[in-house]
Formats: sequence, C-alpha cells, structure tokens
Amino acid sequence: MISLRIAKEKKPHNIAERLILPCCKDIVVEQIKTSCHENFAIQVDESTDVANCAQLIIFARYVYDGDFKEEFLFSYLLESTTKGEDIFQAISTFFENVGLSWNNVCCCTTDGAPAMLGFHSGFRGQVRLANEKTKHLHCMLHRYALAAKTLPSDLRYVLDDVVHIVNYIKKSALHSRIFRLICEEFERDDKTLLFHTEVRWLSRGNILARVFFLRNELSEYFNRENNSKSSEFISKLMDSSWLSKLAYLRDVFSRINLLNKSLQGRRETVVDFVDKIKFVSFLILTISAFVMKLQLWKEKVKLNNFTMFESFEEESVKIDAVETKKIIDLIYAHLTYLQKEVNKYFPELRNIDLKLIRTPFDVDPRLVDENIQEAFIDMVNNSNAKDLYEKLPLSRFWCKMCYFYPSYVIYLLAILALIVSFLCLYFLNNNEVCAFWTKIENYVKDMFNNYEHSSPEIDFWHRTLKCCGSYSPNDPFTNIPSSCNSKDETFYTVIEI
Repeated sequence: MISLRIAKEKKPHNIAERLILPCCKDIVVEQIKTSCHENFAIQVDESTDVANCAQLIIFARYVYDGDFKEEFLFSYLLESTTKGEDIFQAISTFFENVGLSWNNVCCCTTDGAPAMLGFHSGFRGQVRLANEKTKHLHCMLHRYALAAKTLPSDLRYVLDDVVHIVNYIKKSALHSRIFRLICEEFERDDKTLLFHTEVRWLSRGNILARVFFLRNELSEYFNRENNSKSSEFISKLMDSSWLSKLAYLRDVFSRINLLNKSLQGRRETVVDFVDKIKFVSFLILTISAFVMKLQLWKEKVKLNNFTMFESFEEESVKIDAVETKKIIDLIYAHLTYLQKEVNKYFPELRNIDLKLIRTPFDVDPRLVDENIQEAFIDMVNNSNAKDLYEKLPLSRFWCKMCYFYPSYVIYLLAILALIVSFLCLYFLNNNEVCAFWTKIENYVKDMFNNYEHSSPEIDFWHRTLKCCGSYSPNDPFTNIPSSCNSKDETFYTVIEI
C-alpha cells in the first residue's frame, strides 16, 4: 500500500526508505519500550541473497494493547564474516542505539546453523553470556524439515533418478521447448518440470508430484530422442516397481508439504505448533496428529491398505506379489523412521506447561511450579478471569491477565513467545525475488499503478517527447531543452519507458 501511494503521488521512490521506514522502526521500538509486559521475543535469520550479500533480519514479538504484536525490527548487511559473534555484535549495537536491552529478551529463535546454535562461540553462546535467562529455540520449521529429510537408500535412488531426469531436460532450452510441445499435444495444464532445490522445504514434494504427473509425457519425449541416456531414463519410467516407489514418494511428501504449509504463518506460538503436530490434523478436523497418522499408516500398510496413498495404490496393482511385499516393507521402514525423527526433533515441552496455557482452570495446583502456585490459585478462582477465558482468544486472554497476575503470566508468556522464524524466512525469500526487478520494470509498474484506471494517452506522450527536441533512444538526455527540468521525476519516467 505504501508503494502504491508513493507512485500515485509521484514522489521519489526512496522516500519510503529514508522517511517512512525509520518512522515505522521508531514506532515499533517505542511500543516495545512502553509494552505492559517488559519482555519481548526475537526471531533471527541470516541468509546470503542472489547478490552474495549476507543479510541479517530481526523480527520482534511483544505484548501491546492487549495482544501480541509481530513487527519487523532490524536489518543489517554483514560485510565480512557471518560468525555468531558478528551477528550478536550487530544486534547489540542496534539495541544500544534504540535503548533496548538483552535483559528484556525472553526468547530468541534461530535456524540450525552452527553460527547460530554454537553454545560457546556461536550466537546462542553470546546471548547466554548477555542474559542467561533467555530461552533459545531452534526454529520448529527447520526441525520439521530435518525430520522429513532422510530417506532409505532404495527410495533415495528413486529421488536421485528423478533429479537426473529433470536436470537432463532443463539443462537445454531446446529440450525444454520440445518437452513443452509434447505436453501441449497431450493437453496437459502443466508443461514444465521443476528444479529440485535441497534447501527449499517444499521442493522435494513438488518435483516428485510434477514428474509423476508428467510420466507419460516424459516417456514420449525420451522415445523420440532415442539415445543411450534416453534409453536409461525410459527403462526407469517403464519399470512398474520404480514407478510404484515414485508414487509412494509423491504421496507421502504431498502430505508432508501440507503439514509444513499449515505450520507457516504469522502469530504462531509453540502451543499452535505443538497442537498441529500432536493434536490437530491438517486434512480433517481435530481428530488425530501427524505422529498418530504415521502410526495409523503403518498399521494400514501391514494390512495392504493403501487408501491414504492414492498414487501408490493405483500403481501397486501393476507389480507382482513378491515385489509388492518388498515395497511394503520399504514403506513401513520409512514411516517408522519418519515417526522416530519427528519425535526426536520436536521441542521437549512439559505437558503441564501446555495445559497451563490451554486449559488453566483444569490443572491441579499441586502440579504447578512453586514460584507461581499462589498466583495460579488466585487466578483460577477469579470468576472474571473465567469469563475472559471463554470469550477471548488464548493469546489475548493471557495478555489481559498480565495486569492482574504478573508473576504467573510472565512465566507463561515466555512459553507463548517462543516463535518459529517464519517471518524472517518469508522476508528473505521475497527479498530475493525483488532483486530480479530491473529499474525499467519498477518505473513501468509505478506508472501502471498511477494510471491503471485510465486508457493510454498516446498523443500526450508523443507531444511531450516532441517538445523536448530531437529525442534519441540511445542517449535520451542529450537534447533536453533548457525549459525541461532535468530533476523532474515525471519526465524521467517518460524517457525511461
């Protein structure tokens, strides 16, 4: 919205960076300082963009006006090394400049890079020295990606074959065009293959789904090409056993991707995240959890029931009983390993901590931490608190309670403030995309924003260019008459277009 307003008012593009962005930062910092709850949480991520620049991004979560706020706090360009000390020093300098303190950082969420998680020289170690009470969380989205990453060797070979097939076609523009024509002959909606990127969490599921969907078109392409490499790929695509494994991978990673996407978004707390992992299904209502689904799938696989893997069920009828038994054993082993990894990587929060947040009025006071037992008893016997609990969302309820029971609520807000680094990841990914915009494209976009409800005024542009003398496309500013203001941004935009 800010960019749109700037374009419509024909103001300089950098007015947002020079004026509006600093004002927004001042507002966020002031809200953190005046928050009714002095603690705040940060999520930190460092990534190298397409220009080989190391960007450090910080978002903050804090309590303001009776609810959680999530805002962009700070960005910094790391000019040399990206060690934990460099990251800590950059954030500390920012805190000093705006009047914030590490003593008020109740939680810090990062990815799993050694520079972040290092207990001594890493960022985590530096934060521990500044404030030993700060909780440190390895981003749950990263943990989930790691849990789903490892494959048994037989399934890994299938994924590698898929990557080789895609790379063989995508490496050549001619190959890609021919494959597109074949897809058009088959009247397919999808006409291109997707590259596999190991660091992109959804990439594995997307590439497997696309190759499985276009398997017939791939076979047709390699049949027409007719060389030794194509023969190797055809043998894979015509192998029922290989296709059955591909179908299973497509099904299981589609499920994994759905859960991954459901865990992304703003305002996600640890309670939200753990609920989705252990209690809330992402396909049906709140009946089962992902870990429980894995156990259910294992039991169904033992009974030769593959209704949860639609593609595999379709392909499995094409192979003999002996090969089917081998693949079933392989699937069972993979699901067992996946179940083990999910249980291993997710945070070890006590159930009592989660119950204190979700259902505080059903918890036995004797099970609560001694430091907050009396405050807890006061709260659960307060009828007004019960009414607010029934009416308000969970986060807003606890923000309201911080006025009346600060000792109890501060303990719980430290848990509610544990956040995934989704905002940092979202910001960095969008920033990489924006890096591809050129100067001319930005000008054209701004002009469209300004005149999108009007018809093009060709005569006006013609007269404008004509009055400026003999215009040369190669050197547009050579013959600008003195009457034209060279600083006029509207004129610059016309010439650039």
